[in-house]
Amino acid sequence: MDGRAFTRFFKTSPQFLNWRVFAALAALIALWPTAMAHLFFWRIENGLNLKVHQKPLFFLVPGHIHLRNSYIDWEGKFRVSSGSIEVDYPASMIVLNEFPISIKGKGLAIEFGPELRQAIGQDQVVFDRVSTRIVLRPKRKVDIDFLDAESKTIQFHLSAQPK
Repeated sequence: MDGRAFTRFFKTSPQFLNWRVFAALAALIALWPTAMAHLFFWRIENGLNLKVHQKPLFFLVPGHIHLRNSYIDWEGKFRVSSGSIEVDYPASMIVLNEFPISIKGKGLAIEFGPELRQAIGQDQVVFDRVSTRIVLRPKRKVDIDFLDAESKTIQFHLSAQPK
């Protein structure tokens, strides 16, 4: 057997190497928004005791999530069972300890938990429009900058006091 045949087996041509580098970079760029979105879900689910069911597997735009046919449970406080939700968050949230989240929803059917049910006086409300901006802080703390929710029976308009 020729000794050069063995070494030739492990040599790669520059064209093949360039193709592999290009394919690896393309895969990294394509999967970056998906990895960011799943990290975002992990941070809010662990930070707020919130559970998002039926999440999409792939995301195309970093920092933006559009949820349809998903439902959200928040530890007995409420459950969003239908509607469309758009979430915007900073792509730099990987390195930030606290970061803002903007949420917009349309046609959200919200079933309230026992405490909110008693305060509001209804079991379920379908909100035509919901818009909020919150800041997720360390140690499960959340600051609400504003919350606007409108339905045919209830309207919420809350805003934070200037400091």
